[in-house]
Amino acid sequence: MSFVSLLVKPKIVTLTSARCDAPSYDCIPPERSVPLTHLSAFAKMGGVPSAYLSWLICEDYDAFDVGHALTACDYSGPCIFVSPDLPNTAMVLRELVVAFPRLAITLWPNSEAPLLAEAFCAALIQAEPVVRRV
Repeated sequence: MSFVSLLVKPKIVTLTSARCDAPSYDCIPPERSVPLTHLSAFAKMGGVPSAYLSWLICEDYDAFDVGHALTACDYSGPCIFVSPDLPNTAMVLRELVVAFPRLAITLWPNSEAPLLAEAFCAALIQAEPVVRRV
């Protein structure tokens, strides 16, 4: 599903780095990717996104780096981490929620992430009212 032609587009920011590409899904516009090192400057520009999306772990950052960066920018809201299959997802989620209580953390298994991204984007679009002038 593509949301290119919709009047209201999902405002999801994907986080990336010099060595890790951001997670990529059809419903999330690629122009909303921000390097983790530029997150502070991006946050100061205003416009709080509906969610941040990132890998749980990659070559040069992990969920704790992302959590610290987001809380340092005074962000409190949804943060979605895409992860490989984990032996105990609930334990990882608990650790992140305890470490970053201001973030609404969700873990998406990589194998299910494309479908979860579509559902999340669709829910955001349905939740945002579109005002049309006649």
